[in-house]
Amino acid sequence: MRVRPALSAIVVVPILVLTFAAPARAIWRTGGIAVGLYPTSYALAADGSGGLLVPWCSSSGAWFERFSANGDTLIAPPGSPLPASLVGQLGTVMFPDGLGGRFMSFGYSLYGGLLLHVDATLTPTFGPIDAGTVIVPATPGRVLSFQQPAASPTVECFTSTGAVAPGWPAMPGVTLCTASLGYRNLVGAVSDSSGGAYVVWSDYRDGIADTYAQHVLANGSLAAGWDPGGIRIRTAAGEQTEQSLVADGSGGAVIAWVDDRAGLTFGHVQLQRIRPSGALAWGVGDASPSTVASPQSTPLLAQDTRGGVYVVWQDARNGPPQLMAQRMDSTGAVAPGWPAGGLALCNSPHAQTSAAIAADATGLYAAWVDTRDGTHQNVYAQRLDASGAVGAGWSPLGVGIGVLTANQSHVAILPDGTGGAFVGWVLDAGSWFDLRAGRVDASGVVPVRLSFVSAAVARDAVTLTWDAGGDRFASADVQRRDENEAWITLGSVSADGTGRLMWRDATISPGRAYEYRLWIGGEARGWTRVTVPGDALELGAVSVDARASRISAALLGGSGEAKVELFDVAGRRLDASRVTLSGGVTPVTIALDAPVRAGLLVLRASCAGRIIVRRIPVVP
Repeated sequence: MRVRPALSAIVVVPILVLTFAAPARAIWRTGGIAVGLYPTSYALAADGSGGLLVPWCSSSGAWFERFSANGDTLIAPPGSPLPASLVGQLGTVMFPDGLGGRFMSFGYSLYGGLLLHVDATLTPTFGPIDAGTVIVPATPGRVLSFQQPAASPTVECFTSTGAVAPGWPAMPGVTLCTASLGYRNLVGAVSDSSGGAYVVWSDYRDGIADTYAQHVLANGSLAAGWDPGGIRIRTAAGEQTEQSLVADGSGGAVIAWVDDRAGLTFGHVQLQRIRPSGALAWGVGDASPSTVASPQSTPLLAQDTRGGVYVVWQDARNGPPQLMAQRMDSTGAVAPGWPAGGLALCNSPHAQTSAAIAADATGLYAAWVDTRDGTHQNVYAQRLDASGAVGAGWSPLGVGIGVLTANQSHVAILPDGTGGAFVGWVLDAGSWFDLRAGRVDASGVVPVRLSFVSAAVARDAVTLTWDAGGDRFASADVQRRDENEAWITLGSVSADGTGRLMWRDATISPGRAYEYRLWIGGEARGWTRVTVPGDALELGAVSVDARASRISAALLGGSGEAKVELFDVAGRRLDASRVTLSGGVTPVTIALDAPVRAGLLVLRASCAGRIIVRRIPVVP
């Protein structure tokens, strides 16, 4: 039975150097590298050596895969196996343990998940054990695990051996909310940078969805000054939904949500910063990333490394949902240079959804699903610097990462440490689907692996073949020109089941020479030049294999019998043969008894009174 994925990809940036066996050549390319079939969850993580780690689960197993910075597959597909009990898990989270290993969480529901720890070689040291669906780094060698086993969220602290940390109660751990009314839905948690964490949930104690938070310390106690029932983030009337949160870099946290406030018929994104003491840093009125009154949803947050945050949301101000971005400083004000109404991530008027974001010291990275081709949902990415400008070399329309003839979804993005980004997504081919990983460099260039293979030339058509490196979903525009015209686009071509792209051009004229290339992502690939046979005899390409004492040539056009002769520079005839021409391309091979010496040879072809002579340089 085919299982549809329900993925939750969380991007982390560990510091760890790993060594593995010799790589299998793959190389990043448009359309990405296939990681494996039928994924149910995955995550992206830096490997500490400029490459990418991809832990992932499927309906038949769970694995670690690793790619070099260039896209070499460093572990034989589908990767290094993880315990069989992780098959089919629906959420994957991973981060370093501070001691060279990594903690990983796999969630099977809101109420619980599985916790795993691996050492520096990715070998499991314990688990999977029952734990929470949300994990946060604690002190080195420890992890905080959050879950919601009943009416209230709880937190437990585990060590790298899988044991409950000393001083902490047994599972399910510390209760984070003592309120008795209503019910709660756990949203997420972030580190407080001191071994503790902030946790946020939706709370229905007053009959509607309100946002509450709690601060738990590294020893398992609640922070001084915090209400045991949690702190209400917004006290005004109206619901708050679709919450997200991020650490603020100063021991606090920033929370975003969609606010159903009075006077609006649609949700509006609001933000609040909470201090370690529980005080609301941006006042009771919150902060807004946009002055435009428009339907807004699904806010995402990323730390800007300068005390503020980036926020990205879906906005329907122009009709179809489009992605808007804003940078807020540490006071909750819009950062200088950023427009008050937000900045469009992409100038395309088509729908942009299912975004993922990340940030580093250079700016914001975003990836999303885009519908601009009118048929398929494709993955695009964008980079904005700290001033809000589109990254140098990146397009205002975004950069196509997975522009293929199949739908894509479940996007994740991770800065690569050099100004570019790794991107993950799921490709749905209809009868099967797989997990893909790709990369875009600091200049907004997606590596393209397309090479010319062959051209079959006849008087009425040219048939060209390119290789896409095994990518069955590669596509490109075919372009052509001759000596009298500029490049023109003949049409689009897609790869077949073997990763080959083929194009037949019947709009040619006999006796003319043409150049062909593929155009993809604003770059030319796979250039070649051909000469179409005419009515009269022409001499095409000539090559010399000095070691094999062999000369190969192509006779173009003509009809009837032709004589082919080879002479040395002194005029001595070395070989003579006759071939029958039929108006197309006639290959001729001359095999000599003696080695071909350095210097010049002369090839002479004649047919129906037409004589062609070509000098051939021979280099040893």
